[in-house]
Amino acid sequence: LSVSAGSVTEGTGPGETLLPVTFTLSAPSGQPAAVSYAVAPGTAAAGDDYGGDATGVAVIPAGATSVTVYVPVVRDAVPEADETFTVRITAASEPEPGAGAEATATILNDD
Repeated sequence: LSVSAGSVTEGTGPGETLLPVTFTLSAPSGQPAAVSYAVAPGTAAAGDDYGGDATGVAVIPAGATSVTVYVPVVRDAVPEADETFTVRITAASEPEPGAGAEATATILNDD
């Protein structure tokens, strides 16, 4: 079980930009796989730069190899450096263990 996180351009104006985070099994399973995860700040601050829950559960459907969840990124017009946060797998159901795997997501500044 692995996790990968993308990068997105922050954006300006109303609304939010969504940053994809994908959880992937090495092979399809005959049963759903629940993946618990936590989002932790890096140089990006929770609430100021990205929103959403700090934890969550993603479910990879039976027969599939991956599922993607989206972390909302807060848009602003403030010139700043690119910022990061980490997504870590905290627990996973069978068929594959994956706790501890993590990926770094990047918010690309466009101001």
